[in-house]
Amino acid sequence: MFMMCRLVMLTMILVGAGICKEVVAQQIPLYSQYLYNRLLYNPAETGTGDRTVAHFIYRKQWQNFQGGPETRLLSVNGGFPNKRLGLGGYIFSDYTGEVVKRIGGKLTYAYHLPLGDEQTLSLGIGAGVVDHSIDREKVRIEDPTDEVITGQLDVGTAVDATVGLRYRWKGLKLGVSVPQVVESDLRYVNNREDANYQLARHYTGYGSYEFQFGSDDNWGLEPLVMMRTTEDFQYQLDGNLIATYDDFVWLSAGYRWDYAATFSAGVKVHDLIKVGYSYDLAVNELKDFSGGSHEVMLGVVFGGGQKQEDEDKKFKELNERLDTISKRNDSLRGSLKESKDSLMDTKMELAQKTAEIDSLKKDIGNFEKSRKEEGKDVQDAKRTLTVDRENLSFVTGDIKKNYYLVVSSNRVEKWARMYHKKLQKQGYESGVVYNKKRDWYYVFITKVQDMEGGLQELYKLREQNKFKDAWIHIIK
Repeated sequence: MFMMCRLVMLTMILVGAGICKEVVAQQIPLYSQYLYNRLLYNPAETGTGDRTVAHFIYRKQWQNFQGGPETRLLSVNGGFPNKRLGLGGYIFSDYTGEVVKRIGGKLTYAYHLPLGDEQTLSLGIGAGVVDHSIDREKVRIEDPTDEVITGQLDVGTAVDATVGLRYRWKGLKLGVSVPQVVESDLRYVNNREDANYQLARHYTGYGSYEFQFGSDDNWGLEPLVMMRTTEDFQYQLDGNLIATYDDFVWLSAGYRWDYAATFSAGVKVHDLIKVGYSYDLAVNELKDFSGGSHEVMLGVVFGGGQKQEDEDKKFKELNERLDTISKRNDSLRGSLKESKDSLMDTKMELAQKTAEIDSLKKDIGNFEKSRKEEGKDVQDAKRTLTVDRENLSFVTGDIKKNYYLVVSSNRVEKWARMYHKKLQKQGYESGVVYNKKRDWYYVFITKVQDMEGGLQELYKLREQNKFKDAWIHIIK
């Protein structure tokens, strides 16, 4: 009878703490901020973010109940530069009814395997210990001498482990985990008998998809569904809708089946600090008495800082450039398609225009040839100078002929003579004539019989690319 009484009392206490299999849905501490810290239910979420983040959570359940459950948790979640490995963990304390206390912690590890473009499969494991204790001094009874209470019944400790998987493709995230996978026994020892209670294996599954919209994809909307159950199918179902803006502020609303409606809000108050708050409004038989549940969260980011912001900004700029180029390519493709539709007509028109151009080129060629010949006559006329013989005096060379090919003109006799001597050294039959009326000294290189001979000599010099400014001096 004594042993039966002890076990009945212990079971009642543990039921209040949510440890026995009859209430396995409460063996795992309950959180509303898991939406932003999914490591708490699945170790495969370790290292999935870009930076290391520490979260502190405080939860007060059933505000109006004296001794209602209180939970405190500190978690750290970080990854490695190669983005293949994640390492994290958490410690927590959970008080129920001011009598039962649970303290535990886990280290978590995850490996992220890329499967393709924006597709990853993650495997995670968490291992730790959980310690359950009963504060006998806070048990309120009518008979304080009852041996059920005065016995040495204090602490039970067990090893705990969780395994999990996570799959991500673009905005889709799917996860499954098995908390308390080893189903360890909690062994409470007293001065007469041992009492054993088992940590029941749980199963957790969830799925979400994040939709991004806005001019810069800075708005996000993510529906999320999570289900927790045990082997005897005592299940709990959550549905949530999370709205975010530019990773700066977030709001969420959800429903925890046959338990509560949940509301959350959070804001990034600094690049390295964010805060959040959740409120659970009971919808079951406790709704008129519980006063709701409150939960606050403080997140601190380590590493990254300005460098991460710069990388994010650069990545955003590259995406914008890629989007602009893609739109330009789409426009060019459209124009190309339109061009192809009229290409045959254009080819026929081009052939017709080409024929017309060839005919015009021929006409232009004939015109230019005629024009050159006319220009040649004009230039020949320009390249002649007629003077009276009485106005001339020959400085050097004779004056037997009437036509001279002049290659230079100077005001100074000295320079004319020097150039004359230079031409003689080069083998030219050179001479200098002075025009008294114009006061110019003309250097010539040859004398010809008539105008036709002078022009032939002039053309010959031009073909040799010599004395381009030469002209014919005609003496009457």
